[in-house]
Amino acid sequence: MYFAVDPLDVADVTSQLMTLIEANSKANWIAVVDSAFDHGGSALACHGTHIVLYSSEELDALSEVSPLLIPLIAEEKRVLEEQLLSLAKHCAGRPMLSVVASAKHVEEVKLNWQKCARVVTDDGQKMLLRFADTRVLPVLPETLRQESWVALTHELIGWWYIDRAGELMPAPIAATDAAPAFPIAIGHHGLSQMLERNEPDAVIDRIFAQTPEILPKSNKAAFFERMRNVCDFAREREVEAFPDVVALGAFDIACRHQGLENPRLLKLVAERGWSRGEMAAALTKLAD
Repeated sequence: MYFAVDPLDVADVTSQLMTLIEANSKANWIAVVDSAFDHGGSALACHGTHIVLYSSEELDALSEVSPLLIPLIAEEKRVLEEQLLSLAKHCAGRPMLSVVASAKHVEEVKLNWQKCARVVTDDGQKMLLRFADTRVLPVLPETLRQESWVALTHELIGWWYIDRAGELMPAPIAATDAAPAFPIAIGHHGLSQMLERNEPDAVIDRIFAQTPEILPKSNKAAFFERMRNVCDFAREREVEAFPDVVALGAFDIACRHQGLENPRLLKLVAERGWSRGEMAAALTKLAD
């Protein structure tokens, strides 16, 4: 698989987390690891209990790709450092690691999050809410209804995640006086926003499936931003078919990220000079 995220600095992230935890060692600290990214590969080797989030009747079938909740042993500095080093090394370059602090014990956090694992749309559809995926987590405060974000975070003191640039970042925690609402709900506008925010990753996944050799091996966070520009370009110009957006992304890569400024492309798009879903063929002719 290919992930548009840069590797983290293991020593730096470990040091930052040690500082955070030591500043509030009375809290319960829990590492959240999205083990879906380990499926078919090497499992995480980290000291401590690995608690499977998807262990309720409704979620048992997904237990092999469940987020893991790992209590961090704040009272034993050496063990804590070993835990954090193991986590940072294992998750480096993959969007799967965050850390939460809570006044609640891990089993209480687990029970609350099991109620949050499914999101319900306005038309009654149930979808898995992959909040342990750190590409998804930063989008949620903007796309979920307030009471739904409260439901996810009301038991937390803080939540930090590794962003696309490999940096440790805080997620906003809901106000403590706000009331949570279950099940987690997302409206049509929020769902559209979520799909829009996730579209660059979907485009990158399709390019990886078709021509993996053209994807960059470094500066991946910057590459993601460029693919976001491609998706914005397509949306603004009503290029709606997903294969056409993928074709634009591949074209921009081939043009060393100057494709969107190509006069011949701008003319093609302005004149609607391609059949829906056939942008790739039109761009091949354009490049000849």
